[in-house]
Amino acid sequence: MSITRAFPSIRKFMSTAALAGAFAAAPSALADTPPDLIALSVSGPGQTQIGTPATVNLFVVNLGGPLVGSYTANIYLSTDTVIDVGDTLFSSVTSSFVGALTTTATVPENLQPGIYNFLMRIDPAAGETVTFNNEIIGNSIAAFSVDLVVEDASPIAAFATADGEDPPTHILEVKNGGSEDGILVFTAAEFPEVTWLSITPTSSFALANSPANQIEVRFNVDGLAPGIYQTQIALVNFNDVDDHELVPVTLTVGRSRMNPGDRLIGEVDVPGEKDEVAFDAVAGMKVRVRVQSTSGDLKPKLTLIDPNQQVLKEYVLKHSPRGIRKTLVMPTSGEYTLRIEGADGTVGDYLIQTSRKLPKKAMPAKLKIKPSNGGNVAYITLLGLPLADLDFVVAPTKSFKAQPVVSLKKPDGFYLDISANTQSQPNRNVIGADVTLATTGEYVLEITGFVSPKETLKVKLLPTQPAAGNSSVLLP
Repeated sequence: MSITRAFPSIRKFMSTAALAGAFAAAPSALADTPPDLIALSVSGPGQTQIGTPATVNLFVVNLGGPLVGSYTANIYLSTDTVIDVGDTLFSSVTSSFVGALTTTATVPENLQPGIYNFLMRIDPAAGETVTFNNEIIGNSIAAFSVDLVVEDASPIAAFATADGEDPPTHILEVKNGGSEDGILVFTAAEFPEVTWLSITPTSSFALANSPANQIEVRFNVDGLAPGIYQTQIALVNFNDVDDHELVPVTLTVGRSRMNPGDRLIGEVDVPGEKDEVAFDAVAGMKVRVRVQSTSGDLKPKLTLIDPNQQVLKEYVLKHSPRGIRKTLVMPTSGEYTLRIEGADGTVGDYLIQTSRKLPKKAMPAKLKIKPSNGGNVAYITLLGLPLADLDFVVAPTKSFKAQPVVSLKKPDGFYLDISANTQSQPNRNVIGADVTLATTGEYVLEITGFVSPKETLKVKLLPTQPAAGNSSVLLP
């Protein structure tokens, strides 16, 4: 059905207000005739962001008899001038009055960016028979999308020594991932507000398909006591608060630490300067590094130091903006140190991407065991990182006659009290749940109750190691 503008010839000589006044002064003879609603005008903004509110003005008059009850005016967004099933309903206004009306609604999130027309259709009122003038075309509107995108929104971990240098400035890159005509206006602020962090700029804008805006995150450790300080950076679309990113920030005043999987960001700004970062590892764990020299003439020198403070490996790498890969293997469990410096007096910035591969003894396993050396005790070793979570199931086979008893020995040789985490079931299974492995190293699950060396048990070990890191670690 095509859209018809109401009384185009009359409009050449009379304004909307004049028409409305004329209709309001209609003779009382119309009292016995049906109502005749006319869609006189509909207008909205010339452009709007998808997903945000927009206000539309409409004007409805009644040329016929009295209106009984209410009527509904439907506002559509259409790519043409015809109301059909492909159009998007923007808003419906139900009223018992005629004249100037206003409606505010949210432009639907699923609307595709583009140019649309406002179209209005009035549902026939009670008794209304003339409906050709119940529709009208309004102005066009450019609907655009805006999407706040932070290219790397991973947590930021910064380290500094008390009364030492501030951690390096971190850059957050914000882009507009919306449609071509969209303009993203956004703000950047710490939440909650803290004194040891500053953000520049605190507001900006971004066009789609344009380079990212750089937001500088600076630290100031003056006067901070050793400890851990936390906040988060809120990057918020000014016109749509639901479109936002929160970037956690942790500042540690004390020894620098990483969790393999983190990115290490630092600078050797004078010859001989050394950055160090500690990390926990279990025996056999592999830590892979990709070392990029991002400025200067830096030829990175990496030194791996074991838990006994002995140098295990040294690598002198070429200056490479693209990165050089190395794999570090940890022979024992404990706290290791990675030292970064410039070889031959070279200086510059660096970026080190790390990842890890856990050994089999740190992974879930299904075992069938017998007592060790013909005795009445079976031993199962497993490796744990700090705060790993251990579940286990010990299930007797038909050959096992007694009730198994399970205990857990820690890396320091003492036993961990797991009585609150274990349960013996009627079928003689022993279930362990949520046993926290507090320190790094080798744990031993001891199972007693064997009567014969030929008896067997089925054991399911389900250690859950802490997740690999995903933070940007800023080294002082």
